[in-house]
Amino acid sequence: MIFPINSHKKNHLGYFKIVIWVVFLFNISITAQESNNITSILNSSSDSKQKELQLISLFNTLEKNNTDSLYTYYQKAAHWFSIKNDIQNAIIYEQKAFNNISSSKETDSLIAQKSVYTLGNYYRSNYQFKKAIESYHKSINFHKSTPQADKAYLGIAYTYYRAKDFYKSDLYYKTLIERLESKSPSPFLADVYCRAAINLIQTNTDEGLERGITYAKKADEISKLVETPKTIQYRIKYRLGYLYNTYKTLNINLSETYYKEALQIAIDLNDSSKIRKTYLDLGNLHQTTNLNTALAYDQIALKITPKKDSLTRHKITSNIGFANSYFGKYPEGLTYAFDALHILTLKDFKNHTDDYQKIFLASPYKQNILTQLSILAQTYLRYYEETKDPVLLEKCIAYFTMGDQLIDLLKVDSSEFTSRLFWRNVSTSIYGKAIRACYLHQDLEKAHYFIEKNKALLLMEDLASQAYKRSLTISPEIIAQEEVLQREILEQEKLLKTQAQTSGTNQGSNLYGVLVEKKRALEQLRENMLPEKQLSFEPSIIALSELQKSLKPDEVIVNYHLSNDDGYGIYSNNNKGYISISTSQKNKFFEIENTNALQTDIQLALTFLKRPFKTQEDITRYTQLSNSIYKKLFPTEEVRSQIKNKKLIISPDSYLSFLPFEALSTSADKTSYLIQNTEIRYVYSNSFIRNIHREVTPQKHTYLGIAPVQFQDTQLTSLDYSLQEINSIDAYYPGDKLLQEKGTKQAFLDALNQHTIIHLATHADISDTTSPWIAFQDEKITLEELYLTENNAALVFLSGCNTTLGDHKAGEGVMSLARGFFYSGAQSVISTLWSIDDKSTAYITDQFYKNLNNGLTTSEALHHSKKSYLQQHSGSETSPYYWASPILLGKDNTLLIENTTLDYWILISCSLLVMGVIFIYTLSRKRISSKK
Repeated sequence: MIFPINSHKKNHLGYFKIVIWVVFLFNISITAQESNNITSILNSSSDSKQKELQLISLFNTLEKNNTDSLYTYYQKAAHWFSIKNDIQNAIIYEQKAFNNISSSKETDSLIAQKSVYTLGNYYRSNYQFKKAIESYHKSINFHKSTPQADKAYLGIAYTYYRAKDFYKSDLYYKTLIERLESKSPSPFLADVYCRAAINLIQTNTDEGLERGITYAKKADEISKLVETPKTIQYRIKYRLGYLYNTYKTLNINLSETYYKEALQIAIDLNDSSKIRKTYLDLGNLHQTTNLNTALAYDQIALKITPKKDSLTRHKITSNIGFANSYFGKYPEGLTYAFDALHILTLKDFKNHTDDYQKIFLASPYKQNILTQLSILAQTYLRYYEETKDPVLLEKCIAYFTMGDQLIDLLKVDSSEFTSRLFWRNVSTSIYGKAIRACYLHQDLEKAHYFIEKNKALLLMEDLASQAYKRSLTISPEIIAQEEVLQREILEQEKLLKTQAQTSGTNQGSNLYGVLVEKKRALEQLRENMLPEKQLSFEPSIIALSELQKSLKPDEVIVNYHLSNDDGYGIYSNNNKGYISISTSQKNKFFEIENTNALQTDIQLALTFLKRPFKTQEDITRYTQLSNSIYKKLFPTEEVRSQIKNKKLIISPDSYLSFLPFEALSTSADKTSYLIQNTEIRYVYSNSFIRNIHREVTPQKHTYLGIAPVQFQDTQLTSLDYSLQEINSIDAYYPGDKLLQEKGTKQAFLDALNQHTIIHLATHADISDTTSPWIAFQDEKITLEELYLTENNAALVFLSGCNTTLGDHKAGEGVMSLARGFFYSGAQSVISTLWSIDDKSTAYITDQFYKNLNNGLTTSEALHHSKKSYLQQHSGSETSPYYWASPILLGKDNTLLIENTTLDYWILISCSLLVMGVIFIYTLSRKRISSKK
């Protein structure tokens, strides 16, 4: 049935509709009024302080009225503050906007995604990089496949670039490029390629520069295919000019062509900042080839740069100073160098004895200051070499020391290992020049500091960080999660490397995306594990005076530094090296000239060492060559007599790390190896030995021997003597053994942390395409996997091939298996320098453990075992190939491992002896008594 509507009800319904419309129109009116209010406030002629007060009053009203879309007003205010360069207030209001969006019952996730992305931009502008990255990640988490998420990935990559964490920046650029390459070419992809290219320049590696040029050229190709904004076109041309303006890729004509194309685009845009930036770089391009051209471009840039643009004025002034100093106009160069520092810091750096640490800590321009201090120090160094004025040398060392302080501050924010290595590479060039200055000044204490600072610093930091984590109460579940993530990251990196080698591209695979997510998860887990305060694990550098006090009368320490100078800059320290020799009584400091020739000689010597001598000519040639090397590395007769019959502790550097010093001939006329009268062990650095000192926790099992003998990998030959090698150790150190099919990777990992002596008799190696590895019966363990393990070993004996070898990283050392065991807890490691002979190694090993069991230290035991081999063999079998490969790295321990079985029988024997003596004494007393 259809009921008629009551007319009275009809009227009520009509009134209700009218009320709704009135309210709706009223709200529109209020909203429009509020919008007009905020616009009128922002556009008014009031000063900034008055506007802020008016905004606060308006927002109080809006918040009380629960105004719809309140976030839009917050965003307007945030944008206005950002234009006024008041980033702190921009952050406050954009955070309010995001909170307002998030608190809504029906949150618009796309609006929230954009808001938190904008917040990230503000944080980055305010140098709050960690918060910026957190905001960008929040933005990505709203929608992972939107263009806004792509922008957030770019934001993260650029933030890491700004934070000088270039390798982590590269990882995010790779991730974004992986996302975009599967789509049609776009101006955004061109821009990403371009920004990724400029980040790669900062890595200063051949691979980075090559990939950077490839990226920039791809960007240029896209800009010709699709309509691209002129701002991006400018960036592409400018970056291509920059890419050909590094000392490794320098092509002045090509670089200048690209810069001038960029300049024309900047003029078309009427963009004064781009115009002056391009003139600045044109000046930089010519600063080592044509002083007048360089200064002409610099002066144009300076003329059109406003005073408020302090960073650009600093760069121009720095360029002018560099060019003057490079061409020998030192007073002018120094004047501009100090001006450049003043522009950036508003402080006068002319008093080299002042403490500027607070300025360094507060400045957001640490890398610019570091560059300027290096220019300043190099100028003083060149000026000194022309004038011999010692005051100039004192100033040079002081400014290099300030640079060292800045390097310590800069690398703190780099968490990625490769990024930390970047800063080690930067530091080694600076430290090399500083050591040169100290040598000229004969400042041995300071030289020793820089030499020590240049070795294994990251390894020491990592060990300190691990020790700190062990001191915390962290649940086993969290530790297990960390380990799982670390292994997943390692597997993902292997997968990326494999795919790159096989297909040359990862397009459309999302491999980098997965890697980024896992690394992010690991970061967050570690942030939750550790206290909120960021801790620095800067290792202590042992002073030369302290080191001397620790030396025994029969010990000599020789510390080497080989310059990593590329020849670029105001001062070149290329082709030079330094030797510091210390005893308990005195120190000596020497310079090695022509290190390039030394390197050639050592490479030739290694070709002799890595195979048996076959002819008398081989012996003669090696004897003369190695004696020549010996005299360069121990440069005076006084030094050579000083090390005779002594315990020699060598801290090598660069390619010296691959040389067994004990195999050098002390005579040019006949073979007389250094080992015959000198005991030798090696250390990464003397500071490293002090920093790794810890008490080795007693273990239930003391010795672990591993010999798979045969391998599932058919490319690996069986090692029959390895079984004999392990079994012979039983006579001196009984313990656990993993032999033949029991010698698996998992069995090794399960037993690793339960022993104080670990002996591996197996295959090991390194190649151009893989990192160092150790073979077990079923599979291999790589150096990266070894970093994830933990051991409690006083000694690890790596009786395999090439276990000391690996990729050499400037300022840090060799990335070898030996380093992996030190990283995971070992105190000393015996490792090998080349492919070893298993028969001679078995003999040396047996003698080593016999000597060790007799109470000799690890260094003494290895020394005497090698000498014993030489005494027991003759002819070709005495070639260093057979005995010189195993070397001792690290601490020199005495390892008299307690044998509980033997002690038990000794105790019984002593008890029986005492009882026998008592019995005889009692019996004799009875006899005497009976006679009486």
